[in-house]
Amino acid sequence: MGFGIEAEFETVFIGRTDELRNLQTSWNTKRMFGIYGMRTVGTSRLAKEFLISVKTQYDELVYVNFKEISDITQMYVNMCAQLHMC
Repeated sequence: MGFGIEAEFETVFIGRTDELRNLQTSWNTKRMFGIYGMRTVGTSRLAKEFLISVKTQYDELVYVNFKEISDITQMYVNMCAQLHMC
């Protein structure tokens, strides 16, 4: 699919309908936001599933993973690079 979002997963995404609905509500008023949580609880998968659900509405979507980022400068540089702003 492109844009750093994998469209196929080995397992089926089940549950988390409340979280997906909350993301959709937020998406209607904001176009950039973060999803964060403890590691291994599915935050990256939730974000990717959400982006897959709205991909047909947009020409381009960008998924930026900050898992390995340790400070604000790295976060800024990584985000700008993914958005082709630097």
